Amino acid sequence: HAAGRRFRSAAVSFVPVSVGCASRCVLLPAQPGTCDGVGAHVALFARRLQAPVLTSAPDDLTALDPTLTFVTV
Repeated sequence: HAAGRRFRSAAVSFVPVSVGCASRCVLLPAQPGTCDGVGAHVALFARRLQAPVLTSAPDDLTALDPTLTFVTV
């Protein structure tokens, strides 16, 4: 599967969730029209790393951070 090959790429980062980040990820999706806690985690770290986000639902993440770059899969 094409997505599986991307995850094995050196360009993909896996970032552990800290307690502080987890707390923020719980609060961010409380806004109407946004994503869940996992999506909030992705948005926070994409912003921090200035990295594009691979997603099938860019609209959910755009509501959290419209400045992110998305690659729709």
